[in-house]
Amino acid sequence: MPLFCCYRYLFWVQQGEDGGLYRLDLADLSDHGPINNPVHFRIVSGDQMTAFTVDYPNFRIFFPDETRNSLMSVYLDGKDLRDIRQNTQQQQVGSMQFVDVHSMALYDGILYWTNGRHVNFEEYDPIVNQYVHNEVFIDVPLMPPKNLEILFSDHSALLSWEPPDVDQGRGAWHDWLYEVEEVNHHTSPDGMTSNITGHSLQVMNLMPD
Repeated sequence: MPLFCCYRYLFWVQQGEDGGLYRLDLADLSDHGPINNPVHFRIVSGDQMTAFTVDYPNFRIFFPDETRNSLMSVYLDGKDLRDIRQNTQQQQVGSMQFVDVHSMALYDGILYWTNGRHVNFEEYDPIVNQYVHNEVFIDVPLMPPKNLEILFSDHSALLSWEPPDVDQGRGAWHDWLYEVEEVNHHTSPDGMTSNITGHSLQVMNLMPD
């Protein structure tokens, strides 16, 4: 459950029958928890709210709306609820970008969000007056894997390697897939093993020279 502390208020979302966006004044907290029932502080109702982010300079909260497949905005006190992405290109072609959002962030005026599998961001196109949603793709390395080692037996080989050198965190390469090509210089056709998720592979049924 995401939590934000903003201007001496605590904000959170929850799902279910009493789902929605909640606000709690930190002055109403005691050593034993909230003084009042948290349902009294629900500023937006919604049984499928999963994430939100705060626009601090403008005192507003952004959160996705699965029903509209759009982005909503509301003041910190729950007033002036708006659909602020009706002019989104992907929304018009039926893309479900705002479904099952796990986390959101607003940085330098650009909104980022993820469903745990893909990371998306938006850009504003002033020529057509539309927001365009794009996916952040996993980087493709320019360098080959390093420290390749091959241990041969009579009819098999055990290959192992390490990820290429990249000046990024582990999150940049932990979902990469590898492929290994087997080249036969005699009569048998070449072989290809694709979609390797680890850093090792055992190749069987090799023919000695």
